[in-house]
Amino acid sequence: MRRCGARPLMKWSSSLARRCMAVAKEQRTRLYIVRKCVLMLLSWDKYGEQ
Repeated sequence: MRRCGARPLMKWSSSLARRCMAVAKEQRTRLYIVRKCVLMLLSWDKYGEQ
């Protein structure tokens, strides 16, 4: 016999998983941008005074 609450719980957990994946993707994107900016600043400091 199925429980009434089993299906909504699975839907909620998949929604939670989707939100977690979205947050992880956003954090990866931010880290990528910060890394590129730091590399650009380091390169600019190295080659900027020619």
